[in-house]
Amino acid sequence: RDSLLAAFHPNETVVSTMKPFSVEVLVEIVEKHEINLLLLAPAQLFLFVNNRSLKITDFSSVKVVVATGSIITQQIRSKFKEVLPGRLLNIFYGMTEIMVTAGESSDGLKVGKILPNTEVKVVDSDGKALNIGQVGEFYVKSDARFLGYFDNGRGTEACISIDGFFKTGDIGFIDETGSLNLVERKKHMLKCNGFPVS
Repeated sequence: RDSLLAAFHPNETVVSTMKPFSVEVLVEIVEKHEINLLLLAPAQLFLFVNNRSLKITDFSSVKVVVATGSIITQQIRSKFKEVLPGRLLNIFYGMTEIMVTAGESSDGLKVGKILPNTEVKVVDSDGKALNIGQVGEFYVKSDARFLGYFDNGRGTEACISIDGFFKTGDIGFIDETGSLNLVERKKHMLKCNGFPVS
């Protein structure tokens, strides 16, 4: 994923490691390479802002922290402001198939404004489009077009609507400000290393 991001920022250097994530490793990398943008999963961000034993000696190079992959609770957001005051926390909603769809929200389960060149509609269980404030599944279409799963035509067909929208499996609504609000997952079961996890 880091190498993909590097393609969009040719004048910047991406630093990654094969070491398992820990706050100690994160601090070591940031201080050694003077990192100015961090991309963290919510679980990593949680561990970082709640670490009490580690003294962070120099995070002055960090200007922006980007978090994506799950809900960022208000507790984590508040703790982030304590640990890294004055730094920007950008939260984005997206997935591999649709890239980033919305972002830069600051409260609750709101996942942010829909980004340019992205279409989102909320549909009921029959695929019928719903109105502002009505809860249904997010369908997304963007310029970053999803071409399908490798060697899995049936899986691809199941997740693309007739009019070319990707069925996210996320349930929520669009509010009057045009922001996506996440309520729950349509399916609470996923596979990890071939094993079902709920």
